[in-house]
Amino acid sequence: MALIGTSFTTITAVNCPNLRQHAPVLPAIDYIASVLDALTCITMHHCLLGQAGEWLAQLMITLSGHQILKTNFRGRTGEVDIIFIEINTVVFVEVKTRWQCDLSTCFAAIDAKKRQRILKTSQYFLSLNPSYTQYNLRFDVIIVRIMNGRIHWIQNAFP
Repeated sequence: MALIGTSFTTITAVNCPNLRQHAPVLPAIDYIASVLDALTCITMHHCLLGQAGEWLAQLMITLSGHQILKTNFRGRTGEVDIIFIEINTVVFVEVKTRWQCDLSTCFAAIDAKKRQRILKTSQYFLSLNPSYTQYNLRFDVIIVRIMNGRIHWIQNAFP
């Protein structure tokens, strides 16, 4: 299991930047940091928080140079948040977004039952997309922790 951690500077809630005004001139990582900071400025519904985390994860994957195939892919057995290609590997990603928690608690939210659902859903995806059956498979977890401004990308999180 590989862990890629990205740390961002925190802007106080009082001084949240105007993202539309600054987005074009900020480097990509600073833009992600600005979005994280803006999220700390507002109170949002649980579903919106999850969507924001998934969007940040998609942005991080795209900025890493990967092609996203599907987002929120649903099958009868569950959902995979993000599916992307990395060279000859199909990567299935589960995203967890929390206001605050320690890394191990966030990771523990992806229990054996959840992992099994992701595995079955990935098999369903491959059955619908046979061109990818010869690719290697990988299961990653991206954890977005809003309050401390960190995104953790855990590669090969489970078999």
